[in-house]
Amino acid sequence: MKIESRAYSKAAAKEFVRISASSVKLIKSPKGKLGDNISMSLIILICCIVGFLVCIVIGNFVNDALINFWAGAFITMGILLFFYRLRLKKIIAALMNPNRLTVFTFDNDGLETDDSQKVIIIKWGAFQGYRVFKHTLVLIPKSVQGQMIVFTIDKKDELERFFEENKIDMKNLG
Repeated sequence: MKIESRAYSKAAAKEFVRISASSVKLIKSPKGKLGDNISMSLIILICCIVGFLVCIVIGNFVNDALINFWAGAFITMGILLFFYRLRLKKIIAALMNPNRLTVFTFDNDGLETDDSQKVIIIKWGAFQGYRVFKHTLVLIPKSVQGQMIVFTIDKKDELERFFEENKIDMKNLG
């Protein structure tokens, strides 16, 4: 069986990024909740602003060199957060690119992914199962060294039928 994966919808691309960011957590606890990039970014940004303001306020009582160090650290964290958010937007745009094509070839032994840059062959034994999210279906590897494979939700029935017809032990993990 072959499945061609083209551009993701915006919602699926955002979910893909959330899944990728939480991949280690998801592999260790497949039924657990995913992290939220937006909430974490806001928390870091608020901490940067509050920390910077605290540095300014206590600047009257403490050595200026120490204040300058901490102010620089908070400003640097804010700049890094800005570039992190830009990187996330770039990844989402790449996933939504209509020229994007990845071909997945399935057989009884495993699957092969071909994205025109590299071909990866993965045996079914490398996966602990799959999990269905709102916009995507994810094949979750047994270890963090494994390859996580993400499909859009419209492939769910086709994949489940393939697993059933070929008697491949792929558990639904949630």
